[in-house]
Order: sequence, then C-alpha cells, then structure tokens
Amino acid sequence: MRPMTVAEYASRWPMSHREGRGDETLRLYIYGIRRFVDRFGERRLDQLWLLECLVWAHGARTLDVSSARAMLNDARRDGLVAQNPIPWLRPDRSGRRR
Repeated sequence: MRPMTVAEYASRWPMSHREGRGDETLRLYIYGIRRFVDRFGERRLDQLWLLECLVWAHGARTLDVSSARAMLNDARRDGLVAQNPIPWLRPDRSGRRR
C-alpha cells in the first residue's frame, strides 16, 4: 500500500469509520478536522511528529484537537501509522471557563 497523505485519509475517514458514531458526531468530525488538514494535509500520515502536532494543538480549538486525535487513532487501527502522535493530547484550557 502506498503512503497516504493526511488530506487523502481525512477525505474518506468519517464515512469509512461510521460504526458506533452518530450522524452528529460525524458532522462534527468533518468540521473539526479541517484545520488539521489545512496545516498537515500534504504530509504523509507516517511522517507526522509529536512536537509539530503539539505546536499545532497549542492554539487549536477543543473540537479540532479531538477530531484530529480520533482520526489518527483510526489511522493507527487501519495500519497506516505505527502510533498516533497525539493519542493523549488535550487542548490547552488555561484561561478558559470550566
């Protein structure tokens, strides 16, 4: 299998991993993954690094980080990446109301 870019995987990801996810969740994932794809779309999935993902996530919205984390977890289960570079990453909540 040839290496897949982030944009290629993201374009098919929500619909190919529908099982156990509601329609609203899929819509949120499609919306939330856009900024990750804008930043890393041309990169191969297997060439995403922890540090650059941390830098991206530092200013990202909660939905964006959660969507990227979910997509990369599915890519790992699909055998496209050895490990998710952000499996535990949570968005920065400092200064936000809880």
